[in-house]
Amino acid sequence: MSVHLAERRCYVRLPASHPVTVWDRRGRLLVRTRTSDISPNGLLLLLPSEKADKVPEWLVVRVSLPAISFGNHGGRGTRSVRYNARVVHREPTGQLVSVGLELLGKVG
Repeated sequence: MSVHLAERRCYVRLPASHPVTVWDRRGRLLVRTRTSDISPNGLLLLLPSEKADKVPEWLVVRVSLPAISFGNHGGRGTRSVRYNARVVHREPTGQLVSVGLELLGKVG
């Protein structure tokens, strides 16, 4: 007999590689990396285990996303957005650790 657990995600995740900077809540730089996937309320990061072990539950992240220019279909550049976040899971994936973050709100 197998047990099926309900999916907790509210949004679809999309594969995406965007630069991310991670700080602890005191503002100390922890790691610079890239997203593995992204959703409207979360990010997945792949980190070496020695870096993943240093990431606390509560943190601040800055994600650099492509700038969207609705008036110019060839818009270029990026925009950075900062969020308060919390770690919702850590899972070894080969030589790396996948770290799932829930985005809690933008930082002004």
